[in-house]
Amino acid sequence: MEVKLEEILKRMTGFDIPFNEISVKESLVKDIEKNGIKVPLKFLNRNGHLRIVRGVHRLVSAIRLNLLTIPVVIINGTDL
Repeated sequence: MEVKLEEILKRMTGFDIPFNEISVKESLVKDIEKNGIKVPLKFLNRNGHLRIVRGVHRLVSAIRLNLLTIPVVIINGTDL
C-alpha cells in the first residue's frame, strides 16, 4: 500500500540516528528518482508506533527526494 511519508515519519519510534547522518549510495537515490521505490519498506506496528524492519536506505532516499508517498508493508506486532 502507498502511505504518506509524513505519516510514517510521525509514527516511527526506536530509530535514534538522524536521517541526514545515514550514508546512502547516490546510485540508489538516482534509481528511486527515476523508477520509484519498487520494493515496499517493511514496518512493525506496535500500539500505533512503527518500527522499520527493512528499507532504511530506501526511506532515507525518499526523504532526500521529498517523495510524498512510499510503498509499505505494515506488520502488526500481534501477528508475530
